[in-house]
Amino acid sequence: MSNSTRTFSPQKNISEDCLYLNIFADKRCFDQGRSRSCPVVPYIHGGSFTYDSAVMFNDTQIIQKYANKEIVFVIPAYRIGIFGFLDLGNDDVVRRNVGLYDVVHALKWIKEEIRNFGGDPDRITLFGSSSGASVVAYLTMSPIVPLDYFHQSIALSNAPNMMKDGNRNMSILVAERIGCSGPGATDQDIVDCLRSKSALEIVGWQRSLEVRGSLVIQGPEPDSLMLPGNYFELMTKAPAKPILLGQTKHEFINTHEIDNYEEVYCSSYCRFFEYHTKEAIDECVRYYTNKTGRYDGEHTVEAEAIHAINYRDALLWTSKGAPVYLTSFNMTVTLEPKMTLNKLSIDKVAVAGKRVLIRVDFNVPQKNGEITNNQRIVAALPTIRHALDNGAKSVVLMSHLGRPDGRHQEKFTLRPVAKELETLLGKPVVFLEDCVGAEVEQATANPPNGAVILLENLRFHIEEEGKGVNEAGEKVKADKEAVEKFRASLSKHGDVYINDAFGTAHRAHSSMVGCALKERATGFLMKKELEYFAKALESPERPFLAILGGAKVADKIQLIRNLCDKVDEMIIGGGMAFTFLKVLNGTNIGNSLYDEEGAKIVHELMEKAKEKNVTIHLPTDFVNADKFAEDAAFNVTDLKTGVPDGYMGLDVGPESTKKFAEVVKKAKTIVWNGPAGVFEFDNFSRGTKGLMDAVVEATSKGAITIIGGGDTATACKKWNTEAKVSHVSTGGGASLELLEGKVLPGVDALSSA
Repeated sequence: MSNSTRTFSPQKNISEDCLYLNIFADKRCFDQGRSRSCPVVPYIHGGSFTYDSAVMFNDTQIIQKYANKEIVFVIPAYRIGIFGFLDLGNDDVVRRNVGLYDVVHALKWIKEEIRNFGGDPDRITLFGSSSGASVVAYLTMSPIVPLDYFHQSIALSNAPNMMKDGNRNMSILVAERIGCSGPGATDQDIVDCLRSKSALEIVGWQRSLEVRGSLVIQGPEPDSLMLPGNYFELMTKAPAKPILLGQTKHEFINTHEIDNYEEVYCSSYCRFFEYHTKEAIDECVRYYTNKTGRYDGEHTVEAEAIHAINYRDALLWTSKGAPVYLTSFNMTVTLEPKMTLNKLSIDKVAVAGKRVLIRVDFNVPQKNGEITNNQRIVAALPTIRHALDNGAKSVVLMSHLGRPDGRHQEKFTLRPVAKELETLLGKPVVFLEDCVGAEVEQATANPPNGAVILLENLRFHIEEEGKGVNEAGEKVKADKEAVEKFRASLSKHGDVYINDAFGTAHRAHSSMVGCALKERATGFLMKKELEYFAKALESPERPFLAILGGAKVADKIQLIRNLCDKVDEMIIGGGMAFTFLKVLNGTNIGNSLYDEEGAKIVHELMEKAKEKNVTIHLPTDFVNADKFAEDAAFNVTDLKTGVPDGYMGLDVGPESTKKFAEVVKKAKTIVWNGPAGVFEFDNFSRGTKGLMDAVVEATSKGAITIIGGGDTATACKKWNTEAKVSHVSTGGGASLELLEGKVLPGVDALSSA
């Protein structure tokens, strides 16, 4: 029983009276003329030992796939969550892992009674998937489970996380919150008190702590009876039995949606494999966050941990002489983000009489307390004015400015922004000295009609980003309960939530994902971003061309991979072109940028392009410099000559520029991320300028052209072409991650249209 079940996998009935078995048997199994009874398969359901149940399955599917094929299929229920895995630190008052004892007793009943349902008690195959597969593994290795309770097993996607005292903190915290643990309370006192509480009250507290992200029940853990040792010690001692081990190629494809998931799972699985040093965990995080440039992005940390566990278990069972079968479900699928770009927008929301809470991007440059460029404030005006013109009770604006690291630093105050906004709007703007707390909540609760209120910098609170740096220069993390409190306070400032800060949409910050208001819509800036990216990523007119630049291949691996599934042609320029040319053609590149880590996957990227029929265009001549400087001596060489020794390629040459321009002019949809050369230096800007001219011409002839932020947007500004292309994205990191196929938390949190 677990209240999580109500959220993740709803059931019609939730009750403490839950320890039943569901048996599916064919009448042919009862035929007295049979030479032997039908084989029996007890199936253990998954759900991270926290949710799902024995009645979650489609009965028709079970009948068709098992009972109709003369297999007696049995699904036992077992206690999960706090009821199945309460841990008081010993086995004296309450045994740990009682959920496993439920399964053992179910197997005992099956052994003794299944003959009455046409089942053969001497042909029992224990079957489980996910955490159910972990149950199979635990019962296989437990010294107290009789060997004849099952004869062989199937474990699919086994993800054991058997940690010493893994449930201790959660158990004590639930007991404390419900009023059953305090100074002087014995284990017996705690148990007696818990027994006096209702079941739903207990799991309600468990669910509350899970939602806040504080703790979760980990499931089975080492104890003194059922599992007296760690996973691999017990597995080594276990008697050999036939086993089928299985996995899917893409395990846990949604794990990336968890905040800091690489850190969470690297810590967990490094310890599971007995790598306890900080260096090991840090190296794991470096790898899976692609700081090394070697990570291919195909599998999550947890997926590869499951694959490793399966292979290790298979080797161990094989060494015992047991028949071992290893299977993998490798169906090729295209994993599109679940996030839709079709979001509710402010012009579809009835704002009259409502307090409109708007997340804006007022991260503007300042000098001596004066704003030096107000463009981001100006860009937000249409959304603000729409709310006011349509009768909003008030407009409450929240933003970050700079990187104050979770501390109040006066140089990052938004006070000058309030003054500038007041001038631009032509009406008073109330500036509040904080963004959360009772005083701020009171000020935003019932303001004068038409009021405009600007909150102080969100990042003065560590709870906005979830981490920061203290005054001693030490990195610190926000308390998870404090984060929930911070988000709840922000939510009180409005009746409707509007997000107009696309540039921060790739961050799961509190102001982006934590406002618990029913209507959560885009502002006009965000709306435009999503509409144009949808035209490219969801329904592009073809030919679809991607233009990619940048220094390192490793920085663009996921981008190239994802775009190979979508585009027809790809131009690769910038510094990373030299890595491609050296690897593919052996071209001499002199002192040009060469990405050693990225070089290792160039052939793989080209193979994918070939597989997807994507034409890759690389430069065939170069503009080279004797130093990285505006006044560098330069020359032009072709592919055959390469870049001379002592020189570095800083731009594509004139022939490449012409060739690229022809490709651009034929395209109907163009996404551009990264310049062709060092356009900041006039002598090395012609390649980027030639591409820009071609993109502008293509736009004038009806092509959809999207500039993906960052340096390419700066190039647009340099040549005054912002109004001559379809769209210049305001989000460098956000637009890049969107093009890489990643889910943007700030977008995903918005209401669908």
